[in-house]
Amino acid sequence: MTYAYVLRRTLANGFAELRNAYTVRTWLLGWMLRLAAQVTFFALVGRALHSADMTRYLAVGNAVVLACLESTIVVISVNDERAHGTFSLLIASPVGHVPVLLARGLHWVLTGMVSSTVALVTVPVLVGTPLPWGRLLAAIPLMWVVSFTSYAYGCTLCGLVLRHPQLDWLILNVGYLTVMTLGGVDVPVSFWPTWLSWVSDILPVTHGLMAVRAVLDGGPDVAGQLVRELAVGAGWLLVGVFSLRRFTDRGRRNGTIEFG
Repeated sequence: MTYAYVLRRTLANGFAELRNAYTVRTWLLGWMLRLAAQVTFFALVGRALHSADMTRYLAVGNAVVLACLESTIVVISVNDERAHGTFSLLIASPVGHVPVLLARGLHWVLTGMVSSTVALVTVPVLVGTPLPWGRLLAAIPLMWVVSFTSYAYGCTLCGLVLRHPQLDWLILNVGYLTVMTLGGVDVPVSFWPTWLSWVSDILPVTHGLMAVRAVLDGGPDVAGQLVRELAVGAGWLLVGVFSLRRFTDRGRRNGTIEFG
């Protein structure tokens, strides 16, 4: 059994769950409409302030951060493995549980990317600040990076959720809202005190969103911000792997890994 096989089967399982939860109609008119309404709400704050620049700032930031919102739903998918009684079996498998758990929510990365792209294309037009198409197309690949770094952050949250499964939604929402608050989505990072700006530097989205804004505005240092975002994602992924292994090592020692 290879890691590629595990990845394919885990992705297939994730998309099967997604098909069971949504039809194309309910996804478009339910979930996607809800996300677009969220981005529009924040963008209209800029309209209320009679500032086209603020309207655009809020529309772009809240559209990009949708990728983080969906990617971090991996914490619910991983917690379900324990709730459904499959976690102990994964630990005993030849490949081990870490590759499966790391891939468990990759379908959320893909749907998050779609949601974020749709919002970024449509909402600025709706609120009267359309983005240049050439720059918009150049910015979309950068949002893939944001999606994957956010997913790595979500994998770290998984280690916390496995220890406190009853707090899964609380951990998910606090984790996401921390990024949304400090990551330059609604206010620049420079707005916060120095110690909070240090926190924002190690969060996903912060540098990726700066890179997206730089592309859309024709600003400098796109590559530098992109490298920082990749470094942040790699760091969170390493912490996530360590946390998942630590959880199972401790569970083996004290017998706290149960079937359900």
